[in-house]
Parts: sequence; structure tokens; C-alpha cells
Amino acid sequence: MGIKKFLFIRIDDKYKISVLLLPFLLCMALTGNLFKYLLFMFFALVHELAHIAAAFAFKAKFKGLTVYAAGFSASVDLYNLNDKEMFFVYSAGIATNLTFALLFFILSAALKTKSLFINDIILMNVMMFVTNI
Repeated sequence: MGIKKFLFIRIDDKYKISVLLLPFLLCMALTGNLFKYLLFMFFALVHELAHIAAAFAFKAKFKGLTVYAAGFSASVDLYNLNDKEMFFVYSAGIATNLTFALLFFILSAALKTKSLFINDIILMNVMMFVTNI
């Protein structure tokens, strides 16, 4: 177990939070980036929830969720799934990010706006899609 014991705060058997989250939140607040960081974390959570929802659809067992300073990580038991089901579970997160990026792109075009907020949402979701694919 060693150092891992000190790197995470256990909420219960399934949920844990990195101790680095608090200093990271403080840094984001001090640099004026807290809102963008929280927005990123929201979409990262939705990404992981998509994996969990897809796994539930195939009766896979949820094992846990970890909160890191740079996102989340869901743990699901996929051993009883076939290749197509596993592909669907793995693809659910990126499909969600791609969907959000496209929806906000269409919204931006329909509103004929150059909103930095909407552009941030599009960029965050495209980057999550690219880095996870």
C-alpha cells in the first residue's frame, strides 16, 4: 500500500479523492481559472458517467470512482463483456465529449455568437475527445 495511502482520501470502499485536488483548486482560484477548471471537471465527470452508464447497460459491476486534480477515473468490472460490449463502454466517454462539442458548435452557429464561454466548452470537449481516443 505504501505511499498510495497518503495520496488519497477514502470516502468509502468505492470513492476516493486525491489529496492534490485541494492545492490544485487553490492554484486555479489564485490564477483566476477556477471557473474554467470547474467546467472542465464537470465535463470530465460526465465523460466518466457515460462509461459507467454504458457498463450498467451490459450489467457490468461498478467498482469505484476516483477524483484526481486533472479529472476522474471510473473503475468497472468488464471481464464478462464481449468485445462489442467493451468497445461500446470504452467509446461512451468520447462519444459524449464529441456530442457536447457538436451541440455547442451548432448552438454557437445558430446564435451567431462568438462567446468565449461556448468556445471554451467546445475546446474542452474536443480536447477530451482527442486525448481519450
